[in-house]
Amino acid sequence: MSDKNNKKSPRGADRRQIPTDSTDLPFPDRRQKDRRVYSEEEREEILRRIAEEEAAKAAEEKK
Repeated sequence: MSDKNNKKSPRGADRRQIPTDSTDLPFPDRRQKDRRVYSEEEREEILRRIAEEEAAKAAEEKK
């Protein structure tokens, strides 16, 4: 074996060697985090929470 393969990286461990199982990720691919597909129920829940937060902020600003 060559010495090159045995040398440690000066900036720490090479994290590219860590295997990532794509089925464990909550989204299809690491590069597509913002493209997660939501069900209709999830979408309605998210929109309801956003509306509640905006209403709370508006009520806070009026005080």
